[in-house]
Formats: sequence, C-alpha cells, structure tokens
Amino acid sequence: MRTHPALLLWEHEDEPVLNKVKFEDARRGFELMKRLDPDHPVVCIQWPDWRNPSRLGGEADAPAVLKKWASICDIYGYDKYPVPLRRWFYQGDDIPSGFPHSIAVMGPLTTWWQELAPTKPVLPVLQAWAWRPVKDGKEGYPTREQSRFMAYQVALRGACGILYYGKIRVSQPHTPSGIPEELSPDPAKLAADFAKAKELNASFWSSFREVVREVSEMSPVFLALDAPRQPRIEVFGGGAAEKEIECRGKRVGEGEVILLVNGSEKPAELRVTATAFADRTVHCWREARTLPANKAGMFTDHVEPFGVRIYATAPR
Repeated sequence: MRTHPALLLWEHEDEPVLNKVKFEDARRGFELMKRLDPDHPVVCIQWPDWRNPSRLGGEADAPAVLKKWASICDIYGYDKYPVPLRRWFYQGDDIPSGFPHSIAVMGPLTTWWQELAPTKPVLPVLQAWAWRPVKDGKEGYPTREQSRFMAYQVALRGACGILYYGKIRVSQPHTPSGIPEELSPDPAKLAADFAKAKELNASFWSSFREVVREVSEMSPVFLALDAPRQPRIEVFGGGAAEKEIECRGKRVGEGEVILLVNGSEKPAELRVTATAFADRTVHCWREARTLPANKAGMFTDHVEPFGVRIYATAPR
C-alpha cells in the first residue's frame, strides 16, 4: 500500500506504553518500516500517562519512558478525551501536577509533548466520540463550542496538525469507540443500546462536521508565520485570570490575524493591543460583528468561558 495516493502515514501500535508493547520490538519494526517505505512518516500516539508505574511496566519515570519512544517515530502524538468533565473525578495522576482539569488541558499537553520530543512534530488526537454514550447521552460528546476550543488551543500551542478519534458511521457494534460502550449478553438490550449509540453518534456528527470544516478552512492561518509583534492582552474586572487567556498573532497576506482562547470556566473582559490594528476596524471572523481599535491598536471584548476569538485586520 505504500504507493497508494491516499496513504498519509504509518502508525505504531496504538498507545504502546499503555498497552505494554516492548520498546525493542517496536524499534525493530520502525527501522524495518523506514527501509521498506522511506517516503511516509511513522507516527507514535501515546496516552499521556504521567506517573502510573503499573502502566509503564514497572518504570516509574514516565517522562523518560515517553522520551525514549519519541526516538523511534517521525511524528509524536498523544490522545486525550476530557469530555464529559465529570470523568475527571478519577483522573489526576495521569497528567502533570498543575494542569487544568478541564478541556483546557489540551494546550498544556501539547507543550509538554513538544518538550518530550523537541525535534519532532507533535500531533494531538482530539475527541470525536463518547466513552459511554448509552449512560451519558449527548453530554458524553464534546459540544461544538468545546470542540472548537480544543482545536484552536492546540493550534495556538504549535501542533503540527490535528487528528480526531471517532467513527462517522458504523454497521455493527464497536466498543472501542463507544458504539455502544459494552456488549450486553441480552440480544434485545444489545440491539437497543446499539441503536441508541448510533443515533447519538449521528447527532454528534451532524454538528461536529462543521468544526472539521472550520479547522480545514483555518489551516492556512494556523500554518502562517507568526506576526512580527505579538498582541498584548490585559484582563480587567472579575472572571478569568490573565494566565488563562492564550493568543497568537499570525501574518496572513498583507494583514494580521489574532487567534485567542479563554481557557477558563469564567468569562473574560479583555483589552487587546496590536499595532497592526491601529485606527482600523477589527473584523471578528465567524461572527457577525466588528470592533473599533484606537490609534494604539487597542480594542476591548468579552469572551465567554472556553470561548474562541479570531480578530483580523481584513474581512474573512
């Protein structure tokens, strides 16, 4: 299949550390793949387990283990599925101390992965499925707003691309993607669970496909060079903390675009200052509004919890 035009990349055994794959076996496999097909990259996707020795074959130093695996791939990735947020009650030790227990964990994880593999492109795998759809219903899936936030946050942090885990359609039960999450021995219940899971999955994709389209359309901005001077952000009033606001200025054509996310459960009142916007109209892409900027390039805005903003010097 190495000459097939649809082939993008090869992948190691999924989550090899979690699944206790032997490193030396994987190393020999990687070297064989590179000899057989030097033209396609090999990606390694890990579950970002921070300090659970039982999942690391008894090795307690998780960063060292994960760094070692980064040496036998061309692209290093991680997968993390934080929705529904109530699942966090048993998640804690599998992420570094101080990381947010919310969908805002995706950005810090991207930065951590870049530190583990500083010479490799980092490719996050974001959530497009539900762990337990029969039990959790629609709340088990990310909302459109949550999905947009996670995509923009990892793009802001310099991810080289985005993969999504999930199934658009299924013809038979598939528990790894939660369709349904378990197989009942009762044929009638299994049929009902499968039907419900399929319906929920179809409902999710009816709105989520718009997020995928947006990510595709925004790729030229994500991939653009950074603006020569980055915006200055000030938070005033109550609400989100300044450290929870992330932004990145991009040079797009003859103008600039600012990508901004609010990684807080609280709203944010912002002052944004960027010299490229001086005395200009600020165009809010994907929103039906504009904002005025003063002669210093300063403008104000309100950003909802886990909100996304795209400010541009020109209309979309």
